[in-house]
Amino acid sequence: MKKIIINIEGSVNSGKSTLLGYLLWKYSTNKDYIAQKTRLFQIYNKQYKVPVQEYLANLIQITSDETIRQMTSKSHAVNITIGDLQLIAIDIGGHNRYTYQAHLSTVESDTTLFAIPVDEIKEKAYLKNTMLTHLITTYLVRKAFGRTPEFHVIITKIDMEKDYDKYVSQVKSDLDRIGKILGMTDARFYYYTSSIIVKGINDIQAEGQYEELLKNLESTVQTRINSSKTVFHARDVMNPTENIKVLAGRVMSGKIQKNDVLNTPYGEQKVIQIEEFGQKIYAADPTSYIAIRFERDNFPLNFKGGEVLGNFEYFSNGEITLLDLRDTMKRIQEEFELKDEQYYNPPSKIQKGTKFYTTINGYRTALKVEDVISEESKKLRLKVKIEDRVDKISVFGEIRNTGITYEENNKIWGAFIL
Repeated sequence: MKKIIINIEGSVNSGKSTLLGYLLWKYSTNKDYIAQKTRLFQIYNKQYKVPVQEYLANLIQITSDETIRQMTSKSHAVNITIGDLQLIAIDIGGHNRYTYQAHLSTVESDTTLFAIPVDEIKEKAYLKNTMLTHLITTYLVRKAFGRTPEFHVIITKIDMEKDYDKYVSQVKSDLDRIGKILGMTDARFYYYTSSIIVKGINDIQAEGQYEELLKNLESTVQTRINSSKTVFHARDVMNPTENIKVLAGRVMSGKIQKNDVLNTPYGEQKVIQIEEFGQKIYAADPTSYIAIRFERDNFPLNFKGGEVLGNFEYFSNGEITLLDLRDTMKRIQEEFELKDEQYYNPPSKIQKGTKFYTTINGYRTALKVEDVISEESKKLRLKVKIEDRVDKISVFGEIRNTGITYEENNKIWGAFIL
């Protein structure tokens, strides 16, 4: 069975969860899971008056609170098995403050899906904070793996009876202009349309290029880290019950087996159980998306994710060039004459001693600025050093002092978010 992991991004109310729920409902062979979630939704529908239109989103949401509030608040992965294809889709919150989740899910995934509703296209809203922040972040993280960044853009909430070609053309034209501004000449975009109307649990109408999407996703090349060590990229701490904690995420290289002792951010921990979407397994190979239960479970509830097993690498000349993401977004928005947009506050001063986290060769690394070499066109060329030992684990935290980078011609480039 071929496994492809995708992360789906877009703004609030863009139809991300509904789209994933439809793919699960329409194509997945896991009918028992769908039946179980359907029974739960019928309870929410009756007891909490959750609209029937939320049925598909409920299929992939992991908490009752999300269904009742009708919004995704906790990023999570859902398994969509279609014949010999296993799609593992990571759904994240639709707000630019979830950039750290966009970063985590991009590291874990093989490709990215953007959901853009027609109303956002009409208002140019997708060129504001959320879409631009996630697009730039995702592009740079993809480059960190030395891969051609690949995006599947789905125009959602369309009326199939109306002329929507102009909206598809507008998005294509806009992303082409953005690509030229950012130098994203190697990015590959695929475009699709989607219209999903839920009138009842047994009355779902949908039109769109879903088969084409699945065909293109199936041809995606899986991301693998060339490493002799084992790297497990942990998304978060999950709590199946009140007193059991597990780490969930993707095996990026190597193999994890039961009884292995792993180096975690909180000391060495022995693996006592491995699960892959509820099924207990003895060993997990690269590309597996799993949950690990340890002998000790002293992980704090605010753990945001990061590499559990370190394999950091030095870069040759210790120089890094940072592109300020806020200034880049402002430049793009002015290019499109979106001058009424509320920009971020001006960035703090980056100077000697500033410490931040970045991605080098696909791994989270703590860096400290030794010297500011030059400053041109909102780009900073810095002399930096790795702050901690290369085998020390750095845990991803809030969106503060976070560089998201890729390597080109032996130099590190990236976006900088304070």
